[in-house]
Amino acid sequence: MARDLYRGSQHISLSELIDPELVSDQVFERIVTACLIRRYGNVVLQEEGLQ
Repeated sequence: MARDLYRGSQHISLSELIDPELVSDQVFERIVTACLIRRYGNVVLQEEGLQ
């Protein structure tokens, strides 16, 4: 899933991404964080106090 989101491919659907049986809350949070880091850089981590 992360690779598909990173590369912008169409192998996963939104319904698969939000399905709690396929993706836990923790994994979803990490995917969203990774997308934010890719788009905005490490500034996202600094603003969230995660770095």
